[in-house]
Amino acid sequence: MKKILKTLFICALFASAILGIREYYYSLPIRGAYETRSIQHPVIDKAKLKSQLSIYSFDELHAMQTAGLEAMKWQGLLGKVNSTVFSDIIKDFSQFYISERYPDSQIEDYETQSTYFYHSHRPNEHGHFHIYFDDEKVMEQFKPIATWDQEHHTSHLGAISMHPDGTPIGILVPNNWVSKDWWYKPDDMMKIMEHFEVKHPYPSWPSNQWLNQMLKLFHPQFKEALELRDKQVESSNQPREKFLKNRKVDELAYVEISIPDQMEVISELLTQKASK
Repeated sequence: MKKILKTLFICALFASAILGIREYYYSLPIRGAYETRSIQHPVIDKAKLKSQLSIYSFDELHAMQTAGLEAMKWQGLLGKVNSTVFSDIIKDFSQFYISERYPDSQIEDYETQSTYFYHSHRPNEHGHFHIYFDDEKVMEQFKPIATWDQEHHTSHLGAISMHPDGTPIGILVPNNWVSKDWWYKPDDMMKIMEHFEVKHPYPSWPSNQWLNQMLKLFHPQFKEALELRDKQVESSNQPREKFLKNRKVDELAYVEISIPDQMEVISELLTQKASK
């Protein structure tokens, strides 16, 4: 009997240790889930970016510039109180857990059917915003190229990767099994994206407004990421449906972004187009 009790006691200690290690690993300081000091800002090829943006009209570029100025305004306001677009969302949580969605699972605007959440589980970033849209009246205008839940027509527009200093560094598109959404052609996705807008102040009015503007400022990069997504699927050696459920492939596209570089190139192009 003593041996049994001793064995049970040792097992309990072992289990407690394992749980403690797991809690330590998944519970992280607000600065981020991984070592952040070595994370660099992306180096953008401005000549390539200029070529990419040159196909847009003066009015389209001006709209991007306006969105960029708005985003920088909200970013700057948060900076005045030593906050960022993500820290203002997770500020009410004493711990920041890997893969947990913040805040309270997700943020949804029931008027516009726009949804997002923030979490962290990738290296080389603080975390990322997952952005969804699920207004069926809008999406039924377009033909899906992949579906998941037949009863809930939601579409993952993309995810914005964040630097620890609170600035965006990339746009990523996950595989279908990650986002569990309906896919549409890139051109159709961009039309759907135009309807995204979080109008309410929860959990952070500046962060919500900033996110709304990101989709407008980096419209070309969101489209590029979606096009890369489709190329990745087409180049796979697996049947489409099998590839979309392949848990060994979680990320299909990543495009680096920079607000200062985007704004600089847009300004140059606007000056050139205005002089013609």
